[in-house]
Amino acid sequence: MNPRSPHTANKRVLGTMAIVAALLISLLAMPGNSDSFEPHIFAALLARTGIGLRIEVAINESRI
Repeated sequence: MNPRSPHTANKRVLGTMAIVAALLISLLAMPGNSDSFEPHIFAALLARTGIGLRIEVAINESRI
């Protein structure tokens, strides 16, 4: 059995932080100017990256 990679925990934390940051950006941008979509696009990219990192960690841990 292989020991867990130290990078696995780092990726999990980074993915969680990206998702939380995306949620915060979306919440802060809601009451603001509704004409600007840039904050929501950035939040969507952060959320997608965070979810991707979390999925990668889950796949790597299932192989161990």
